[in-house]
Amino acid sequence: MDNKKLIIISSSVIGVIVLLLIVLWLISIFGGKKLSYEQVEEKIVASAEKYYKDNPTMLPTADGDYTLSYQTLVDNNYIKPLSELLKDGANCSAKVTVNAQNSAYSYIVFLNCPGKYETKELKNIITGSVVTSGDGLYNDNGTYYYKGENVNNYIIIGMSGNEKKEKSVTGRIMSVENDGTIKVRLDTKTENTYVWDDRYNETKVSNDGYNIFEKSRLKDTLKLLETENKDLSDTLLLSSKVKSKLVSKNLCIGIRKETDTTKDGSTECSVLSKDTYLFSLMTPYEYMRASMDENCKILSDLSCSNYNYLSSSNQGSEWLLTATDQNNYKSYSFTGTSLILSKASTFKRLRFIVSLNKHTFYKSGTGTSTDPYIIK
Repeated sequence: MDNKKLIIISSSVIGVIVLLLIVLWLISIFGGKKLSYEQVEEKIVASAEKYYKDNPTMLPTADGDYTLSYQTLVDNNYIKPLSELLKDGANCSAKVTVNAQNSAYSYIVFLNCPGKYETKELKNIITGSVVTSGDGLYNDNGTYYYKGENVNNYIIIGMSGNEKKEKSVTGRIMSVENDGTIKVRLDTKTENTYVWDDRYNETKVSNDGYNIFEKSRLKDTLKLLETENKDLSDTLLLSSKVKSKLVSKNLCIGIRKETDTTKDGSTECSVLSKDTYLFSLMTPYEYMRASMDENCKILSDLSCSNYNYLSSSNQGSEWLLTATDQNNYKSYSFTGTSLILSKASTFKRLRFIVSLNKHTFYKSGTGTSTDPYIIK
């Protein structure tokens, strides 16, 4: 090979190398910001968690929502400015809401890039499809609830983030309440059985218990199961990640007549618990209003199980939250297809209803059994 050809080949190789270097340089300047919007949201959450881990005295001490400035994270070198994380970051804004509930903390990120991307709240996704007839989501003066047999209200809680370390749970969305919280009835029951109450009843002259919630064993049980006790398997039903998505609420503990025809909660919610609880149980009106059958008029009507997503013939009995006014020792229970009265001293399992934070953000899913809602 002569010198002329060698020079040409060498020049070509050098030219290609130079070109590649120029391309890489241009990519590093103009096209290197490859994080997706969801990746940025996850990065912000991780940064907020690290910030509070390093500064534990800054954590909120009372339940509620608190704001952590994104700029605070930037100034303390926990994260880069949005302009360095996103291609259109210069036009984006972000805020972090820290929600404290029962000494558990969740970090809620709202990312807004006008015209490009906006973090979506689950409640807005759900309430975007309201019906006035047939199966689906109904609007009752600002409270949204599912009604019918085939409704797309399946949800998984706890899948986002480190899925291997945190146990997710499945359930059915029952309603979006006036305050924006989302009620979810979990699929799993407690492993153990519990009494509604088993105290000595003077009227019955036996340990049939009293059906007064504020003095009941059930009240104590619901509080106990909020804690994490390795000696009690049911207290570990929900992981810390799942619990961080939930809020404690006052419970509807009003008593109900068997002949009561209301389905709007006006009876059960006429009396609220003194304390707030992380876990609740179903009430008669929630079961009755979910049925499409017009013959479901009082809670003893077996037709209430028709066209009702809450109805299931292959489940055991569970306690409801509601007591009767017929006597002082019986409360309502649910067999899966009917509501019946049971002695408060009877042992039954519990199926929790939990309330998702009003700021719960949507990740994916359409609510079907094969494509359930997944939250961030």
